[in-house]
Amino acid sequence: AVTAERDSIAKLAPDRKRDEALRNDSEIFIISVADCEANASSCTPRKLEYAGNESDVQWSPDNKRIAFVGAPAQFKNRRLMVVDAAGGKPQDILGTWQYEPGNITWLNDGQIMMATSTGGSNGIYKIDPNTKKITTELGGRRHVNAPQLDRAQQHIVFVETDLTHPTELYIANADGSNERK
Repeated sequence: AVTAERDSIAKLAPDRKRDEALRNDSEIFIISVADCEANASSCTPRKLEYAGNESDVQWSPDNKRIAFVGAPAQFKNRRLMVVDAAGGKPQDILGTWQYEPGNITWLNDGQIMMATSTGGSNGIYKIDPNTKKITTELGGRRHVNAPQLDRAQQHIVFVETDLTHPTELYIANADGSNERK
C-alpha cells in the first residue's frame, strides 16, 4: 500500500503548495542504555524536537551534544544543527552562512569539520559550536573531495583537482597547513 501510494504521488503534477509543505520523514530518538539496564519500565526513548528530516547524526566527543544536518523542507537549505543530548530544541549553528553543510565530523577538540560546496568549489571548514565561528581549513578555487582524518585527527588526506591540474592525492595537517601531494 505504501509503495502504491508513493508511486501515485510521484506521478502527480507539480504543486508548489504541496511540494514546499513542511515534511518530517525521519526522526532522532535518544534512549538511555543505563536506564534500560537498571529498570526496563523506565526505558523510554526521547524524540528530538526538530520538524524536518535529519541526517548525518554525530555525537560530540564528550557525549553531551549531538550534531546533525537538518532539512526543514524539500526545497529549503539544509542546516547544521546542534542539540543537547538530554533533549531540547536544536540550534542552527551556521547562522547567516549561505552554504549548506556537507558531510560532518565532530572533532576531538569540540569543533565540527564539514566538507562542503561553496559556490562551485569544495572545501573543508571548521565551526566552533559554542561561538558559531566558521574557519576555512582547505578552500580556494578547487575541489577537495573524499577527506579522511587519521585516527589522532592530526592529518587529513583528500583528493583534489582544479581547472589547471589533474586529480591528485594530498595530505595536510588537520588545520590545513603543510599541504603536500
